[in-house]
Amino acid sequence: MAEPGMIDSARVMSRGFRVFGENFVPFILAALLLTGLPSAAAQYLAASAVLRGEPAGFDSLLYWGTLLVSWLFGSLLQGILVRATVLDLADAEMEFGQCVVTALGLILPIFVISFLVFVGSVVGSVLFIVPGAIFYIAMIAAIPALIEERAGVIGSMRRSYRLTRGSWLQIFVLLILFMIFSAIIWSISSLAFGVGMFVPAFDRPVMAAAAAGFGSTITAVIASTMIASLYIELRSVREGATTNDLASIFA
Repeated sequence: MAEPGMIDSARVMSRGFRVFGENFVPFILAALLLTGLPSAAAQYLAASAVLRGEPAGFDSLLYWGTLLVSWLFGSLLQGILVRATVLDLADAEMEFGQCVVTALGLILPIFVISFLVFVGSVVGSVLFIVPGAIFYIAMIAAIPALIEERAGVIGSMRRSYRLTRGSWLQIFVLLILFMIFSAIIWSISSLAFGVGMFVPAFDRPVMAAAAAGFGSTITAVIASTMIASLYIELRSVREGATTNDLASIFA
C-alpha cells in the first residue's frame, strides 16, 4: 500500500495493463499502423542500404527521413492512446474514433512537446546523465496534461513538473521496469524472427523488419497506456481527484 501522497507503482501498472487488455484490438491496430509498420519499413530500408553498400547512419537522408516519419506517427499514436486510456480509467465514455480526432487536432503541440523533451533529455544527459533523466521524468506527464487540460506547450510542461515533483524516484523505478519489459519484448521478437547477435539485421532485412515492427508495436502501446495511467495516479494523489471527478473533467 502506498503512503498518503505517494504514487502506487503497482496500481499504475495494473491499471495500464487492464486498459490494454480491455482495448487490445483497437490499441494494437493503431500501434501497428502508426508505429509498427513505419518501424518495419525503416529497418528494412536501412538493412537494404547496408547490403548495397550505401550509407544508412547519421550521415544519410534515409536515416533522418525515417526518423522524422516515425516521430510524427509515434507522437500521433501517443496522443490517441493517452486520450483513450485516460477516458477508460476515468470511467468516462470512450469512442476510439473520437480519440483519433482529438489527437489529430493537437498533433502539432504534441510533436513540439515530444521534441522539447527529447532535446532537453539529450542535453541533460550530456551533463553527466542524471540531469537528463530528471528532466525526462519531470516532463513525463506533459502530453497527457496537454490533451486533457489544454494547457498549451509550456503550460503542459509546467503542469507536468508540478504533478511529478516529489515522485521522481517512484517514476524512475517505473521507467526501469518498463525498460526491462521492453528489453524482454525486443529479445523475444528478435529470437522469433531469427535476428540478433549472431545473425546481423542486414543479412535478413525482411526478418529484421518484422522483428522491429512487432517490438515497436507492443512497446509503444505499453508506454502510452502506462504514461496515461501514471497521469491519472498523479491527479488522484496530488489533488485527491476521485473517479467521478475525473469522469466529469475528461468527458
